[in-house]
Amino acid sequence: MDMFNVLGLLLILLSPFCMGLPWVKAGGAESAVAKACFACVAGYFMRLALFHAVALPMTVLGLRFSTMANVFTVLLVGACLVCAWLGRDAFRNGEKQPKFTAFDRIYLLAFVALLGVQLVLTVTMDPTAKTYDDASYTVYSSDALATDYMFITNPQTGLFRALDFRALQSALLFPAYISRMTGMPVTMVERTFSYALNLLLAYGCYVYMAEDLYRQREDRLIFLILLSGAYIFGYHSSYSMTFRLLGPNSQGKAILAVTVVPLLFVMLRKWLDRPYQWKCGLFLFFLSDSACALSLMGTGYVIAIVVLLTVLSLFRRQRQWKHLLYALWAGVMPCAYLASYILLKNLI
Repeated sequence: MDMFNVLGLLLILLSPFCMGLPWVKAGGAESAVAKACFACVAGYFMRLALFHAVALPMTVLGLRFSTMANVFTVLLVGACLVCAWLGRDAFRNGEKQPKFTAFDRIYLLAFVALLGVQLVLTVTMDPTAKTYDDASYTVYSSDALATDYMFITNPQTGLFRALDFRALQSALLFPAYISRMTGMPVTMVERTFSYALNLLLAYGCYVYMAEDLYRQREDRLIFLILLSGAYIFGYHSSYSMTFRLLGPNSQGKAILAVTVVPLLFVMLRKWLDRPYQWKCGLFLFFLSDSACALSLMGTGYVIAIVVLLTVLSLFRRQRQWKHLLYALWAGVMPCAYLASYILLKNLI
């Protein structure tokens, strides 16, 4: 691994945290750990939204993958610097946490051990034979690296074809970008590296969720331990992976299920209890855009949850009708992509 690959790996690993810093206060986390976890989760989706904003138009224009990767890298570095400056005070004035008790230490060690076991299983074992769409990530990314074009080859026949609706799911190309930046083979990126990162992404969301659900640190750690047990027994099950109940694999549908959904339910509950803020709406805009990049199901996932929770909140005593703007923020891009999908599906 040369110096370029080392820098590329550092950019892949650190960019989510940097890009999530400006959103930490909006997340409403209290402890430093929960803030850091929320920053990484929020930054992951911000980075994917940026990638989608670059990859989709350049794919439509028929430009080369290497050109897209270079443009995205420059923008990503710039975005990390700007976001790090905007979020420079994200960890100030945090809530002081009580000291660790003996039981807290025991539970923390147990959780860390169980998380380590899951990472080992992720790296050393194939999650399941029934991952189906995983192959498309490898095929499209490998094709982009081999031909230097994006979504130009039919993955079933190997023949060149006109652009189809798959171009709307730009996350299919992100393994190719990681491979280009780190020097790792696409199969290693897709079947090992991405699996491990997505597992940590899911647990980052759960740490943030645990703080919202439980006031005592001991209760939070017990919740994470129980969740870890469920993951260990479910991660390698073809049933759980097929129906996206547990496995945080690299498929967009799985990330939507294990990360986006719990994030929205926790985050929106906080936002709907306080006055409307345009910054929160902007976050929903980027989140819905990245959800669409992850999977075509994302065109309905985010907006459905936002509309559901927003409408339900209006039945409470303090009816803040301005909260309906959150549904508008979350619905703009999914509606645009849905219209594009219908157009491409029927005309091509």
